[in-house]
Amino acid sequence: MTDFRGFLGPVEELDRDAEEIVLCAGFAPDQLASATNLNDLPLVLHGASVGRQAAFLAGRLLARCAMERLGLAAVPLQRGPMGEPVWPAPLAGSISHKGHRVVVVLGRGRHHLGIDLECLATANAEAAIRSVVLDAEEASLCADAHAATAVFSAKEAAYKALFPLVRRKFGFSAARLAARPGPAGVHLRLVQDLAPGAMAGQIIPVALLPLKGMILARCRVDRGPCG
Repeated sequence: MTDFRGFLGPVEELDRDAEEIVLCAGFAPDQLASATNLNDLPLVLHGASVGRQAAFLAGRLLARCAMERLGLAAVPLQRGPMGEPVWPAPLAGSISHKGHRVVVVLGRGRHHLGIDLECLATANAEAAIRSVVLDAEEASLCADAHAATAVFSAKEAAYKALFPLVRRKFGFSAARLAARPGPAGVHLRLVQDLAPGAMAGQIIPVALLPLKGMILARCRVDRGPCG
């Protein structure tokens, strides 16, 4: 699926192996009407803005594309109690969108997955990240807007990967920057016991994937013996 009636596409494959795939695509909110109708959207989104509806649908369509590219039957994703996508077992995945771009990671291996897409923070946005997302020590390790944005994105991706274990909301302060961020990735250290498999002291590596003009963070967390 490289195009969906002018709404989604082209689809770019950012990474792939036998068990996991990362896809990215642009989408056109002004073409939403040609791609769906309100019956295709959850009831909670019927009154949402066109932009919100378009982002939701683009994520679901790209997830379907990821399933097909892994040789799987494409099935609709349900919504969990906190609005999270519910992936059919044994799959795990994550969706993120920013502006008119959407990314999906999908895997059938032993990891919970998280992905996050961000634009490089401008002056006001960088100040907000430094005051809300980072503590003073973390902020001192982030030399510029790129580093600060990367850590913010890494924490978002880690949240998504950890959520299937934790099953509740938790804040940015639950994971702290373990070392100065590098061009290939960020290492976070949990400082709170969140759930079995997500305990204080655990290091969470988050990879940074190259994507022109944006920052893309990807996180894997072991599912554990029970999957």
